[in-house]
Amino acid sequence: MVHKRCALLNELCKSKRQARAAAAMDATIVNNLHASHGNFVAVLDLKDVQFRPCIYAFVKESLRLQAARPHHTYIVNMPTWGAKVFKLVRKWLNDDDIAACSIQQGPWTGVRQ
Repeated sequence: MVHKRCALLNELCKSKRQARAAAAMDATIVNNLHASHGNFVAVLDLKDVQFRPCIYAFVKESLRLQAARPHHTYIVNMPTWGAKVFKLVRKWLNDDDIAACSIQQGPWTGVRQ
């Protein structure tokens, strides 16, 4: 399981260029993880993430890079703006990616069956 504290993006991504570089680094890490351990579960913790254009650039670049997809993705602590962004991002995902995604507005409570 990979728990990504996305609030760190607030510090790492001060510009769109930095956001694209952070997305490339993240894709490399994810691909290496997948190559060494196989399928994995990702928890994207959006607590304290502030929506800015560079955060959107990070998300868009992450999808463009086509990194290995997790077996399941849990998006937790979804802020109010998160639903609007997910609606935009959803059109870039295939049906399998959408089916493998769960959203919680509150904190991570573990895997739900």
